[in-house]
Amino acid sequence: MLQTTKQITIICFFLLITQLCLAQVTPFMPTEYKFGKIDPREFEIKPDNVDSAAAAIAIFDIGRGYFEYGTDGLMFVMQRHTRYKIINKNGYDYANMEISTYRRNGVGTSLSNMDACTYNMEDGKMVTNKVAKDAKFTERQDKNYSIKKFALPNVKEGSIIEYKYTIKTHFLFTLRPWHFQKDIPVLHSEYVVSIPDFYNFKINQAGFLNVRYSREQLNNSVAHHYLIKNVPSLKTESYVASMEDYRSRVSFELASVNVPGEITKDFTSTWPKIVHGLKTDATFGEFIRKTSFAKTLVPEIIKTETNQDSIICKLFKHVKNTIKWDGDYDFNTSDANPKTIIEKKSGNSADINLCLLILLKAAKIKNK
Repeated sequence: MLQTTKQITIICFFLLITQLCLAQVTPFMPTEYKFGKIDPREFEIKPDNVDSAAAAIAIFDIGRGYFEYGTDGLMFVMQRHTRYKIINKNGYDYANMEISTYRRNGVGTSLSNMDACTYNMEDGKMVTNKVAKDAKFTERQDKNYSIKKFALPNVKEGSIIEYKYTIKTHFLFTLRPWHFQKDIPVLHSEYVVSIPDFYNFKINQAGFLNVRYSREQLNNSVAHHYLIKNVPSLKTESYVASMEDYRSRVSFELASVNVPGEITKDFTSTWPKIVHGLKTDATFGEFIRKTSFAKTLVPEIIKTETNQDSIICKLFKHVKNTIKWDGDYDFNTSDANPKTIIEKKSGNSADINLCLLILLKAAKIKNK
């Protein structure tokens, strides 16, 4: 009983400290662009000589991340505001938005404050088309994953499109990453994330661009400010296995929690812990071991082929042509059953790669 009372006291103390710290923080704010206020000069924006073939241009991509304590406990909040200029028809895909969310056991991510508009110049006047409520819908991928989808209306060559949203999550171990670089030029990318002092995150910055960084102590929180302008598009290069290794981005992984008066909780993993975690994960290690469906599918794909290199090519082409990438980069599959993903014919990066691995295992392909 005494132990239970002590644990409750510790939890209450932790939540009180969290609430007080967050209440005292005046967040360092990123550059503010007013939603719907379009400068007429933005309609004149064109690709420069370096990215002259760009189908669209990101005029700005602004984000703010911070911690918030509410009735459901501590959450991480990310607000995003983005504006694009559509150059030609090849850029129309940027008007089709998909935002993934994840929930498990009643907690997870939620999407709110979503708004989106298309702007066109007609007879010298700007005409605004707002996304209708019935144009927004949620597509459930499985029991945990959902995708919020919406398409901006009346998109033409020369249109400007704009959207904003707020996403909240209870999962604090890995915060949503911020990508400074896209497949199109970005004129202004900026991200400010405020983290309470007692949370220690391992900050990983990737890519080769010179992103301006500064930090500011705000009472009991630290604001990390990232800013870069005139970002070139990330162009696909031949013989490069993964362009994501070169994309300029920043990610955050919880390393430890140090509540005053308590023992520091270390969340950093050793390699043996990581290996064990992956092997026992339902959407990684256990997923790879489910080869029964693949064993019935492989003979249909390879038919009478016996040459190992040819079998690998056939399996690779089958996955490439059958499973469409949904645009989501992930280490874990979106479903614990390979059969579901293969029959669904779409999935994230882990879905595609691990399904290929399962087919190779089922075909008894040996490492060289």
